[in-house]
Amino acid sequence: MNETSWLGRNWYRAGGAVFGGMAFLVGWIYAIASYGFFIGVALGWIPAGIVAVLVGFLWPVLLSLLVLAMLAVLVFSEDGKRWLRSWPLWANALVLLPLVLFAVYQWATDIRDWWVARSQSKISQRGPS
Repeated sequence: MNETSWLGRNWYRAGGAVFGGMAFLVGWIYAIASYGFFIGVALGWIPAGIVAVLVGFLWPVLLSLLVLAMLAVLVFSEDGKRWLRSWPLWANALVLLPLVLFAVYQWATDIRDWWVARSQSKISQRGPS
């Protein structure tokens, strides 16, 4: 039996649900603001749902692009450089540490799951001893 947590097994689905849900709410609110309350509430959920499904599938790509854009602004703009210099080094490390630890944890659990599946398939191929 695999002892991985729910989030460890389904991180793609969880991220899709979070980002898709946010995109749905933003799209529906945008439709209400653009077309008025009655039409926006009555029909705005249709385009909001389409956008939410697309964002739900593509959330890793969109998140990567967002992070790259934020880093580009921080590194290449004068305000970003000034803001980075205003923070002490330990504070920058404190912000990045959870992200790095989560990425390493995900990588390690994926490798472990692959190894367990590989070992189980080799055992089942050999048959009973």
